[in-house]
Amino acid sequence: MSQGENGTVATSRGVRSRQRIKDACRKVLERDGYRALRLVDVAQEADVPISLLYHYYPDLESLAMEVLQEAVTDMMEQLRRSMTQEGRQRSPDGFDPLMRATAVLARQYAERPGIMRSLLQLEDSEPRFAVFYQEVSAAWSRRVAANTQRRFADAGVDPAVHAALAHTLGGMVDRALFDLYVQPLPELVEGELDPDRIARFLSILWYRTVFLANPPADQMGEFAGMADLKAQG
Repeated sequence: MSQGENGTVATSRGVRSRQRIKDACRKVLERDGYRALRLVDVAQEADVPISLLYHYYPDLESLAMEVLQEAVTDMMEQLRRSMTQEGRQRSPDGFDPLMRATAVLARQYAERPGIMRSLLQLEDSEPRFAVFYQEVSAAWSRRVAANTQRRFADAGVDPAVHAALAHTLGGMVDRALFDLYVQPLPELVEGELDPDRIARFLSILWYRTVFLANPPADQMGEFAGMADLKAQG
């Protein structure tokens, strides 16, 4: 047994109960979003008395924060694994690792749009979570910037420019995925929304911006026509 966050003794039964509550909260967040989240809905989803929620969590915000911090941590771990795979299998053109990381994000948005919406809602209303989420996002941008800086070590570009590029292009990807899966814009969702297809499209845009060239022809897929999108004269 171990001591819990609220001074309770964590038993195997207690661990199961807490996980049951978190799983229920995750389902309600996915369905309703953070702004509509109510403890009574979580208790009903978990099929437990509401008093049990207060046994483990002092308030609704603490429960939501724990669930969403775990969601962010899981997402970042998937992104880290995609980068680790790059280290084991270096891509000479740089497109494969970009595609893998973007595909991780696209699947997160496609499979958990309610959670992705809730992340932004909690960030907007809870300063503690905002600090956590912004630090995690900034750390990822720094890692992306460092990789770009290594790849273009002889270019003489200021590190601040690499950082700005990583942040701006990352924001482009997040905004596009939000508008496709979380709050779909009608003009964007008429076609197929397969996350790997969307990831390839966004990765091509990112690659063209950074490398000032198209990815290898075999990586363009159905977007091969984009190779001819260039200014004339």
